[in-house]
Amino acid sequence: MISVQLYSLRDKTETDFPGVLEALGKLGYQGVEFAGYGGIPSSEMKSLLDQNGLVAAGSHVGFDLIRDNLDGVIAYNKTIDNKNIVIPWTKFENEDEFKEVAGVINAALPKLHENDFELYYHNHSHEFQKDSQGVYWLNRLFAACHGLLAELDVCWVKAAGLDPIQYIKEHTEIVKMLHLKNFCKSADGKIALLDIAQGEVDIAGIVAAARQLGIENFVVENDSPRGDSLEDVKVSLDYFKTLSTLN
Repeated sequence: MISVQLYSLRDKTETDFPGVLEALGKLGYQGVEFAGYGGIPSSEMKSLLDQNGLVAAGSHVGFDLIRDNLDGVIAYNKTIDNKNIVIPWTKFENEDEFKEVAGVINAALPKLHENDFELYYHNHSHEFQKDSQGVYWLNRLFAACHGLLAELDVCWVKAAGLDPIQYIKEHTEIVKMLHLKNFCKSADGKIALLDIAQGEVDIAGIVAAARQLGIENFVVENDSPRGDSLEDVKVSLDYFKTLSTLN
């Protein structure tokens, strides 16, 4: 399934959330991944998805909501028929921060599983810093939180200096969703995010390897599109379609 992370289109969802869903359905996206709901009640959101032939591929939910309002997260996502809850970002760069994050996740996992949800962690690049023993913080998190899955953002894996394909192959037991975006790096090291049709990340190779390993959920994202955001995700979808028949 090919979906789009709605954070990529936040400039448009802020003023016309229903119109964005309609446009994405017409483009041919199969699903959307939420990053907030624009104040739309869950029953209305479900109707909008159905009207536009879309499914809820996932919901990015702030770490504070996982900690403080898990019941609300579960209730909303049950109504929109989403089973994938994703922590989009949090910080853990020392032992105290790590223990706090792992504790919240381990407290949430049983209740989510009881309600037929999966919990994912979405990486950036800072999680690939190493602890005092030389272990990536991200790897430690998955080891400490049994049942936590990875929504691997291949762009940030590459930006951190790792090979996304190799990382996927080494962690097939937890990598079940992929975020697809691309980037280029300037001479001074600054990163510019791009649609998936261009850039330094081997998107075609990653998608091919992922499919061989049975990964079926792909999510297009561009945090900072340089032009029109809807055109940006259209370019990414058009490119994705060239890779092979949609799953």
